[in-house]
Amino acid sequence: CVQYPGEFYMIPYNISLTSDAALAVYIAAFDGHTEIYCVGVDGLDKNHNNNVKAIAQIESVITTYSKTQFIFVNNNSNLHPAWRKQKNYSHMNYQEFISNCDV
Repeated sequence: CVQYPGEFYMIPYNISLTSDAALAVYIAAFDGHTEIYCVGVDGLDKNHNNNVKAIAQIESVITTYSKTQFIFVNNNSNLHPAWRKQKNYSHMNYQEFISNCDV
């Protein structure tokens, strides 16, 4: 993307994900990243209810890319159990993330 700004990029395998967060996580995992920081991703809709489709789609990505570490960054440590049960799931709050990035 950086090398060719303004170009149109296809989604690998034309996968159909309705959640923007799931799509972003999928593309990062597909590209081979071994650590993916999911900043602000909590599986909730704009009314703070569980977004069932987003939760299921993100769980599917986490399960599929089992060698990738998914680090969810937000101040809610009680994220959906479907994510927390995965071995490649971890969580940190914003202050830990800032410290980790040495910003």
